Amino acid sequence: MISRDQIANDLGQLKNWASWPDSEIEKAISDEAIEILQRAVYVLTDEADTIIVDHGNFVKLVREMDERLSAGSRSLGKAIIEASELAENKEIDKAREVYLRFLASCGSRFYSNIAKAHLRDLE
Repeated sequence: MISRDQIANDLGQLKNWASWPDSEIEKAISDEAIEILQRAVYVLTDEADTIIVDHGNFVKLVREMDERLSAGSRSLGKAIIEASELAENKEIDKAREVYLRFLASCGSRFYSNIAKAHLRDLE
């Protein structure tokens, strides 16, 4: 199990790498960097068992995982706002539906876990 602090550190490193040009990312590839990116792949995808990070796909995966991270944040943010507004108006069932729709389309352990926590808070 990956701790919250580890996830935060790994995703922070992912964002850091993604801000660099490809040539600089290539220079940063090490066994430790591969481990960090592999953990990020694990939390950001449901296909982590089929995606093995190595030197050859490192830069490509940094770009792909950064996009997943950004897209997931935007999507979850919209769901939280919509569900919160519904909950404030005492429309709890509709707020739950928002999270359930999000969960049905989410392909990330990280964002699914956050949405599930918000869904539990509605109970």
